[in-house]
Amino acid sequence: MFERTKKVLDYLYWDVYFTAGFSMMAGLGNAFSAVEQSFDHAFGEGFINNAKLGILMNLVFPLIQDVTKESTHYRRNAHIVNTAINAGFLGWHYFTGTENPIQSILPCYAVGAVMSERMASDLEKRVQE
Repeated sequence: MFERTKKVLDYLYWDVYFTAGFSMMAGLGNAFSAVEQSFDHAFGEGFINNAKLGILMNLVFPLIQDVTKESTHYRRNAHIVNTAINAGFLGWHYFTGTENPIQSILPCYAVGAVMSERMASDLEKRVQE
């Protein structure tokens, strides 16, 4: 019982952590390209619009990674998942009316690609040991 509760709390912790981080990046991406809005308003728009979907997707992403980590093409699959999730976020930003949806998602996509590469490298090291 305690082990399961600990795992759920761990997933929730990382969900909030990644949602806050990626939402800040989306807010900054939107704010730095905003022409018609103030920096604060554009940052808030990108942050809030990203956080709405992020709170759900950041729970799903580790589950997808756990399922695919045993596959022979984990690195490729991790990058495909990252691209698919960010494409979904791009559509979400268009849907919710973010002023600069592409600029909002680019920092998130880049960091997601680096994180996917790092996870794949770490998994390869563990398999080789």
